[in-house]
Amino acid sequence: MRLAIDTHYFEEGFGGIQSFIEWILSDKVLEEILKENDIEKYLFFYNRTVNFKDVKSENLNFLSKNNFPNTKISKISKLFKKIYWFYWFNFILPVRVKKYKIDIFLSPNHFLPLLKCAKKEVVVVHDFAWQINSKWKNLGYRIYAIFFQKMSLARANKILVISQSTKKDLQKFYSVPENKIFLLKPKTREIFKPRKKTDKKVKEVQKKYNLPQNFILFVGQIEERKNIPALLEMINRLKNSKVKELINLKLVIVGNVGPGGKKYLNEIKNNKNILWFRNVAQDDLPYFYNLAKIFFMPSFYEGLCFPVLEAINSGIPVITSNTSSFPEVIGNNGIMFSSNDYNSFCEAIKKIISG
Repeated sequence: MRLAIDTHYFEEGFGGIQSFIEWILSDKVLEEILKENDIEKYLFFYNRTVNFKDVKSENLNFLSKNNFPNTKISKISKLFKKIYWFYWFNFILPVRVKKYKIDIFLSPNHFLPLLKCAKKEVVVVHDFAWQINSKWKNLGYRIYAIFFQKMSLARANKILVISQSTKKDLQKFYSVPENKIFLLKPKTREIFKPRKKTDKKVKEVQKKYNLPQNFILFVGQIEERKNIPALLEMINRLKNSKVKELINLKLVIVGNVGPGGKKYLNEIKNNKNILWFRNVAQDDLPYFYNLAKIFFMPSFYEGLCFPVLEAINSGIPVITSNTSSFPEVIGNNGIMFSSNDYNSFCEAIKKIISG
């Protein structure tokens, strides 16, 4: 059986979709879902196709953005990038699917191409942010979703969701038969694990990025949905608290700019207590968790947040909001408060850092 996965996302940077794809490639997830042991996987990028059997599944370095230096998409403007994606996804990709005689096509991000291109089609739904709050997605995305999400869900042979929270939202917004829905239980790769700060690689990463000794970590896009004001308010309050252990405390942000995020950039760039890394090598990211004192994610809404799982598996304290999928993801492995409860966030951080 031949299965194709849309993996063009790795040519545009790293994020939640990429973490999801890494997971399903490095584990036997697809075999479990499809109840097939003999699956030949093809990875479809913008300009090339990779047969996964030619890649060592335990080493996914080839998916790094750095391995796509000649990608056409990287050389065009943001507007034309969206236009190019629409054309590629809906017209070029289906042709390639048929060329390789694919039996099952997997779209890891909400939508299927306009025309059916494989015998069976599977779509992954991560969240319904655009339905929950229109401000959390840009206008272009919302327009596309209005026209094409219902069609994609209706045509899909199987819909994969990554949390009970997302499953509830799916059934709330669309009339989808229960037997079409498959609830996944995501986990991170084994590279996310506890390590001593004295480990050679940990020290190398700290030196490479000039990371401070005492910092709080946030991994995710700088966007409206992530509740960036809580991050900014938190670090300012903590630095003004005059607690001895907080004197050298910094906030490290790892992530690109998403919908509604531009308005926060000036404050982020001009705050001497914040270090912002737009892109971090995939192999280096696990060590950021090992170096951090706390992982902080105050999002208003998450279908499922892979960085939270990565932080938990890395063995560091986790503080998040108590909304959407966080309770089922966190369980007893972290501290949760209302997204706007800045006082509780700050007090919890003070308590952890002060010991």
